[in-house]
Amino acid sequence: MISFISVFAALLVTLPLLCYILTLACFLLLTKEKKRSVHIVSDLFVIIFIVSVYFKVRLLFTEAVFILIILYILCMITLFILFYRYTAQNSIEKALKRTWRMMLITSVFLSCSLSLIGICLFVVQSI
Repeated sequence: MISFISVFAALLVTLPLLCYILTLACFLLLTKEKKRSVHIVSDLFVIIFIVSVYFKVRLLFTEAVFILIILYILCMITLFILFYRYTAQNSIEKALKRTWRMMLITSVFLSCSLSLIGICLFVVQSI
């Protein structure tokens, strides 16, 4: 049972986009509502993508990446403040949703980019 959990966690961190697509397909079958399914799965996978980015950066560059995570969080806090300040209704809930979704977009981009960088580094080192 523990080996199954560790394999599942490793799969989530290594291939989060594949897990996202599979989870989205399951939620689409369960809820029959496309928009609601995408929102639920997206909200669930933000943390998984952030953890994936952390481990990929740590694996690729083997340096202290904690400062990069802090900078990322500070950028998202700044983005939240900007969203809150410049929305017409000054709604904290809307600003938080927009920031959370922006974190998903940036995390997916970073995760895919780091995967490609890792593949390129592997190919270059094996030559």
